[in-house]
Amino acid sequence: MEKNITPDSVISALMNHAKTSDNDFPVHVFPAKMQRIILELNTTCGFPNDYTASAMLAAISVAIGNTHRIEVKRNWQESAIVYIAIVGRPGDCKSHPLTFVMRPLVNADWKTIRVTTDEQD
Repeated sequence: MEKNITPDSVISALMNHAKTSDNDFPVHVFPAKMQRIILELNTTCGFPNDYTASAMLAAISVAIGNTHRIEVKRNWQESAIVYIAIVGRPGDCKSHPLTFVMRPLVNADWKTIRVTTDEQD
């Protein structure tokens, strides 16, 4: 391991990785329908696979929320809440996959708000 890590060496390593690892995100770990969406968004819209897949994980986490829990061990339960930060350079197409994936959830929220507001009137 290199002991003299500098900001320039980190940037250089990231740039070299970016040049050699176009879409090497392990899409195969997702169910077939999700794989197809990830790959189609990459092909048609240019959304990076890792950003789209991360956005999907975040959306699934939001949709499940605290409605389900898994018992890891006796007296140890975990929810499906996941915190994800999509990090990239400006203009790397980070927001578009997140907006695309979250749109159904946002629309459902707005619909619920409208119904609730109408019921209160």
